[in-house]
Amino acid sequence: FAEFEDAMKYYRKVLIDVDSPHFDKALYKLGWSYFQEYDYDSAIKTFKRLIAWYDSGKRGGKLGAALREEAIEYLALSLADDDWDSDGEIDPNAGVERGLSYLQGGTKWEREVVKAYAKGLFDLQDNKKWQEAIAVYQHLLKSDPLDLEGPEYVKRLIQMHQETDNTVAAAAARRQLVDMFGEKSAWWKKHATTADFRRRMELQLEEAMYRTALDHNRRAQALKVQALQDEDDALM
Repeated sequence: FAEFEDAMKYYRKVLIDVDSPHFDKALYKLGWSYFQEYDYDSAIKTFKRLIAWYDSGKRGGKLGAALREEAIEYLALSLADDDWDSDGEIDPNAGVERGLSYLQGGTKWEREVVKAYAKGLFDLQDNKKWQEAIAVYQHLLKSDPLDLEGPEYVKRLIQMHQETDNTVAAAAARRQLVDMFGEKSAWWKKHATTADFRRRMELQLEEAMYRTALDHNRRAQALKVQALQDEDDALM
């Protein structure tokens, strides 16, 4: 990693002058170099500094907007990685608790990172990572129940539970969808302001309730079959 070390010395020199026209580019490159060296702690802190710099009102133009977006992506990738010390083993403190510990400032841009973190875990299509994705999506729902995207988070919860054959959790997530975003919810009052929007949400909620009823029926039938089998076994 010698080539990164030499470049990082240059980037740090540029960062001495906060008014330099190259300040944000150098900060991005420094974060990227940390990421390439698997120094995720430093990469996360550097990318956070860059995003905060942009959101403080500094202008970066189209390039700045692109660098900000990439910084969020690299942040999410860093948070999702399990092996920060590159020893081939999962770190003892790997997981959601470590990831979210870097995003406790309550800023709007941190929530953007948490959303990217959740999506990154979801996109991995891995059962273990899906458990982490579920935890992060639940964090998003709990921290802002009025988030416009809330229903989409719950729909992903339902999908992950279904695809891992956790029918009980899938049914609970469907109930969560109805309870959090139904007609009596604060979310509905805030966002369901047009007839088209209300109708689309009503269809989603109706489907969730229908599938929940089907799940209950399937479980009841399975229990009935099991009871008959148990009775037969007892007679033998």
